[in-house]
Amino acid sequence: MERPEHELDRQFRRRLQYAEVPPPPAVWEGVSAALRRRRRRVVFWWLTGLFLLGAASIGVWQWRPTPTAQRATLPHNEANHPYAPSAAQALPAPDHSAATPATVVPCASAPYSALPPAQPSAVARSPRQASFPPEPQTSVAELPTPPAPVVETSKEADPPLNALPAPAIAALPLAPRLPEMAAVPLAARKSNAQNTKKCYSFSDKGGVWMFDAYGGPSWSLPQWRVHDSELDTYAAARRRTETPDGAFNAGLRASYFIHPNIALRTGLHYDHWVERFEYFDPDFIRYHIVITQKLINGQWVSVTDTVGVEYGSEYQKTYNRFGLLDIPLQVGAEWRKGAMGLSLNAGASLNILFHKRGSILDTNGKPVSFTPGRDGRDVYRPRVGWSAGGSIQWFYHVASHTRIFAEPYLRVVLRPITLPSYPIEQRQSIVGLRVGVSQILGKNKK
Repeated sequence: MERPEHELDRQFRRRLQYAEVPPPPAVWEGVSAALRRRRRRVVFWWLTGLFLLGAASIGVWQWRPTPTAQRATLPHNEANHPYAPSAAQALPAPDHSAATPATVVPCASAPYSALPPAQPSAVARSPRQASFPPEPQTSVAELPTPPAPVVETSKEADPPLNALPAPAIAALPLAPRLPEMAAVPLAARKSNAQNTKKCYSFSDKGGVWMFDAYGGPSWSLPQWRVHDSELDTYAAARRRTETPDGAFNAGLRASYFIHPNIALRTGLHYDHWVERFEYFDPDFIRYHIVITQKLINGQWVSVTDTVGVEYGSEYQKTYNRFGLLDIPLQVGAEWRKGAMGLSLNAGASLNILFHKRGSILDTNGKPVSFTPGRDGRDVYRPRVGWSAGGSIQWFYHVASHTRIFAEPYLRVVLRPITLPSYPIEQRQSIVGLRVGVSQILGKNKK
């Protein structure tokens, strides 16, 4: 059932038929620019996440333990020998009356043709032999104690056991030689040699310069404090209208090692963060006033006429931008193991430039600009002074004089960044990640 249309509805429809006002082109340009900025931010955070994931994967791969080749020591008896005959092959006991000590030849010094003939024992016989000449049976108690085998060692590398024929393997003294082969694994020796080539060897007295270049993402951590309880509503409105919207850091740093593990660091460090300011007024009213000069009773008088009134809502969006340029003064301590290592850094930094631009909510509830040089309100200090901070750095040597690093850091501004006359006290802290490369100057210690 359709609802009947009243005369009042028809009158509204007729009068408001052409009241629709299209937005100006500048609005669409602003929407397009905001969408492009959002896409750039999404791509930036994706790339940053992939880089951190790759750095973490490389670190896990480099820190994994090196597999060590292990070989079990075989007991020196005939029953456990791999070439001993099975129980089905009944071997007659040899005549030990004329037995002589077997001469053992090093496996890396004589070919198979030069090996002495195998003695008639269970160890020397190959499992391929099908039959043996009959010999008289002798009890174990009647057998004399055989002499100890003569073991000859060789300084050359031992070949793998599976590369020798069965008679040569039977003649080798397995128990004394296998522990010597597994003492220093070949993979460990190669890894140590490679790490030695990659690492820079600091002298005992230090005196080495190192330069860093880095950059990475950051996060802004503002804190507000209200001195007057009557301004709690205003402080809540400021928190509601201001939202962190990304940050980054970059810098150049020089380090001087006064000790192989202790360095003094300084340079230039820049922190930049963005806050999104959004203001909405649903009861917006704007009056259009025209002031004219009229001659009344022979005198010129200014006459104010209201020519129009606008009702609706107001929306304002601004990106507030802040930048801090500082000179850091830090002390670092390093621990190195192979091609990798850790560095702990702590100290202070002095601010030499504080850049700010944007809008905030004033105490009367309206947006106001705080950009220096414009008709606005003075909110922030010209410079913030001293900051304290520290960082933990993980580094890896890609060459003897070059290494890459990842360094999480924390920075706390010691005093409020707002002016003392401002009713709300704002303090600032920054957490970030530095990713960069280091170049060591100087000659490697021989």
